[in-house]
Amino acid sequence: MRRLQFMHPLFYERFNQILAEKKLTPKGLSRTMGISVNTAYDWINDMRIMTVVNFFELCKKLDVNPMWLYGISNDRTSFKESLG
Repeated sequence: MRRLQFMHPLFYERFNQILAEKKLTPKGLSRTMGISVNTAYDWINDMRIMTVVNFFELCKKLDVNPMWLYGISNDRTSFKESLG
């Protein structure tokens, strides 16, 4: 099956980096986000694409600039600072 959606290549590198910094496992991420452990595992391992709503909720919970996490910017500010 051909995947029609994808995340920026830097996303997974940065996603795993921030999870390691915050010492979050798939189980911890599932608790933080209110999602199943399977969904958290799939996000971490590039097996499922998260919705835009989940992406921004993730950025808010991890307190990270969405543009940085996605891989568009190198400006690693907090979520609140990214709002301007």
